[in-house]
Amino acid sequence: MYIARGSAGETRSMLCLLERMPVVGELESGILNLKSGVESISRQLGAWIRSLRDSELKGQRHVTEKTRRADKARQDREEFLKKLEQIRRGGSVATGGEAPEKP
Repeated sequence: MYIARGSAGETRSMLCLLERMPVVGELESGILNLKSGVESISRQLGAWIRSLRDSELKGQRHVTEKTRRADKARQDREEFLKKLEQIRRGGSVATGGEAPEKP
């Protein structure tokens, strides 16, 4: 989204430059409409960026070694509890939870 907002800024700059050129006098209203649209898009992107930045959902950029360890510990705990539940039900962990064969 930062790249998109930067691209919108570049577009706005080019439209401002184009607006100053005497050759495009007849296109002035079209250029003004485009500038207005680009400014609106830029504001929307800025709002989305702020919304995501301020949300509790963090992306890859915010993953640290501490969060990786915590996630791994959570996964290990869940696997352990599943295996424990299989054993409690009388199943074999090695065979994927099926009851052991009788000789």
